[in-house]
This record gives sequence, structure tokens and C-alpha cells, in this order.
Amino acid sequence: MENNHEAIANEILINHLKKLHDDHDKKYDHTARGKLANLRYAMRDRLHGDYPVGRVFPALISGGLTDSREQNEWRTLIAGLFGYAHDEVLYTKGISLGMALRNMYEIRQNDSLEKRFMALLNCDAEHLPGHLRQSVSLLKTENVGLDWGLLLTHVLNWSAPGKLTQKRWVEDYYKPIRENNDEPNQEVKTEIAPDGSIFTEGDTQ
Repeated sequence: MENNHEAIANEILINHLKKLHDDHDKKYDHTARGKLANLRYAMRDRLHGDYPVGRVFPALISGGLTDSREQNEWRTLIAGLFGYAHDEVLYTKGISLGMALRNMYEIRQNDSLEKRFMALLNCDAEHLPGHLRQSVSLLKTENVGLDWGLLLTHVLNWSAPGKLTQKRWVEDYYKPIRENNDEPNQEVKTEIAPDGSIFTEGDTQ
């Protein structure tokens, strides 16, 4: 029941953010505009970094937070990133951050993007917000869409056993390569080093 309660809160929050975007862009609602501006103050480079809750919390919605302080840290962070980039990084259902960053690479064809991606994958939860800010800023420059609800779900599971979120992002990032490769059996495998870091290795089967 607790997990279901948390999932409901996530859905309430994301629907609230989408409504703020729609009200701001389609109805020119000044209240929505003010709330989105205040949500930006929740952006931070460390998960438990300070931010002005007096500005951020009134811009949220009842039911969008729970009794879990740790999960609420992630919810406010994603709300902050949304407030910052909602006009350029449009809600695009099913597009994970890994897939969005791959779309970004297809636009820029810059190898440094992959290095940033690997640094993102290998950071700990406390420092993930800073990497997310950088990634969302990049997406914003090229108007690359993202599923904000999926992003929230994924970061909430960042420290889960097996690094499932990190593996999902790797699979989504390299999927276009596998699909376009002349050798259909070529796969990009995700490996976890003894120190817990993620790396990829091409493996011809």
C-alpha cells in the first residue's frame, strides 16, 4: 500500500506540473507563471542541498508529496527542473533521459556528450541533481522532449539494487546504434565494475 501511495503522489505531482505548463502557455495564466518561476528555486546540485521551501512548497499541490522526506527531495528537484525547462523540454511520453540524450547526440554529433552521459550514470544519488541539471540544460538548448513522469520514477530508484535505472538509460541511449548497425547481433552490454561503476562494452555474439 505504501508503494501505491507513493506512486499516486508521483502521478498527482506530474499532472499538476503539466497543468501549470498548459495554463501558462495556452491561457497565459499569471498564477501558473508565478508558480513555475518559484519551482525553479528547487533546482540544486546536491539532493539534500538547501533551497527556499517558502517559495517552492506553495507552488506544489496537495497530494503531490508524502510522508517520505527522501522521496519528497526527488519530487521537489524534478519540479524545479520542470519549472526551469518546461517550455523547451516538452513532456513527451515514453522518452527516458537516456533516449532524450541520445536524441541530443543525433542533433549535435559531439563525442563529449557521451562522456557526460557516462559521468551521469556513475554519480551517486547525492550528486545526481547537478548532473540532471546539466543534462536538462542541454536538452533545453535543442528543444528535446522528455517524459518527466518517467524521469521522476527513474531517479526515485537510482540507488536500487542492480542499478536498473542506469541500465535502462544505457539501453535507451545505445538502442539506435543497435538498430542501425550493419551487424544485427552487435550489442552494447552494460557492465558493473567491482567498485559499482557502470561501463559499456560491445559484445558480438
